[in-house]
Amino acid sequence: MENKPLISVIVPVYNVQKYVRKSVESILQQTYKNLEIILVDDGSTDESGKICDTLARSDNRVTVIHKKNGGLSDARNAGLDRATGELIGFVDSDDYIEKNMYEVLEERMRINEADISCCGRYVVQESDGTKMPYFILDREQILSPCQAIGKLLIWDGCDSAAWDKLYKVKLFKGRRYPFGVLHEDLNFTSKLFSESNKIVLTGMPLYNYLIRENSICNKPFTTQKFDIYEQAKLNCQFVRDTYKELEEKAKYFLFRCTCTLLQSASDAAQISEKDLKRVKELARTQLSTAILNRFVPLGERKYYFELLYKVCIKKK
Repeated sequence: MENKPLISVIVPVYNVQKYVRKSVESILQQTYKNLEIILVDDGSTDESGKICDTLARSDNRVTVIHKKNGGLSDARNAGLDRATGELIGFVDSDDYIEKNMYEVLEERMRINEADISCCGRYVVQESDGTKMPYFILDREQILSPCQAIGKLLIWDGCDSAAWDKLYKVKLFKGRRYPFGVLHEDLNFTSKLFSESNKIVLTGMPLYNYLIRENSICNKPFTTQKFDIYEQAKLNCQFVRDTYKELEEKAKYFLFRCTCTLLQSASDAAQISEKDLKRVKELARTQLSTAILNRFVPLGERKYYFELLYKVCIKKK
């Protein structure tokens, strides 16, 4: 292994029998070989757990944890508790990665003496296989925590997703993902950035993020959808307390996440009166940001007012 550091790749698995084999095989085929791959079967009720066991028998780098269902954060945390690598990576079990992803991320981290290394991504539509690149950069960027969080807040070269990044394991000491919430990385990733000495953005699309109809983010509206607002609000407060100069960007971050909540409510065939009332209240809190914040593009400002009309006027 040429004394390369061990990378622990944590893969939460829940009812993804159609996708998990391709996902794990993309990790097994990495040009970077010094890996331990931790598959966390989070109480799957389909064949996912059996597929994980078969994959483990085919390669001794694969370990499987079978546990009671606790959600994505709990599965990631179970993987972190088992991990023995110097570096940590995450891959969602319906996604897949380019063959050189971890080689590139580890090399850029090592050369730049960074604690976090990030790449770009392709967003892949399952329906027709089209791939749209995101976070592509003309050149590599080496950033301080404040600079990196500033970019994360406005989706400039990176965002809060856990899975297109490589981390030094020390960042997770005494720190775990919040249990039982959706969109857990909206607040968590900023804290990891803040504890880093440097963050490197490679700007190469190496992670393939699959958009599918039955994914977590595309389920019908439930009360748990409010987690996107609550986690964004926590992140906004953290940024205000830690990096006062980023406050306006943090407000934009909360605005954009609120728009996602509004979109979900707008698309819902059914929504309870209580939930609709709360959505309307949260929507109105973003009015001043929509009008005054310089980071809100004109198109997003128009989109917000369209959603506001749909949810607050048309929705009964």
